[in-house]
Amino acid sequence: MIQPQAFQDIAPTHCYGCGSLNEHGHQFKSHWDPDTEKMICRWQPKPYQKAGPDIVYGGLIASLIDCQCGVMAPAAVYLQEGRPFGDAPYPLTVTANLNIDYRAPLPLDVEAYSECWLESFEGRKLTLACTVSHGDTLCAKGTALYIKLDQP
Repeated sequence: MIQPQAFQDIAPTHCYGCGSLNEHGHQFKSHWDPDTEKMICRWQPKPYQKAGPDIVYGGLIASLIDCQCGVMAPAAVYLQEGRPFGDAPYPLTVTANLNIDYRAPLPLDVEAYSECWLESFEGRKLTLACTVSHGDTLCAKGTALYIKLDQP
């Protein structure tokens, strides 16, 4: 069963893309699915986020993928450490590399669906994968390398 409370509301940050503490950001919301061990995000693009006729700006898709991976990375740290989501101190992770393969345009008038999962966690390095789609159409695939920072 997908967790009803968004990870961003359990562990709030100021991230421009998904931080619940940033009133000017995109406000992406990710929900943990313990059955699949994935972060799930459903998001409705806004009309002003277009790139061309009725399609979403590709940089926004990159932002969604980065945010999904940026939420999955600390979630993976929580899971590895056996701590509940939101427990202090919040795991600090940063993007080291982000790769995106665009497959199809994302229309403005549909709900986007994103899944993100952990591929590996070695030392301080977390490798993550993410997809963005609508219906049965895969719009983008991304991979990211995140680094877990040492806590002060």
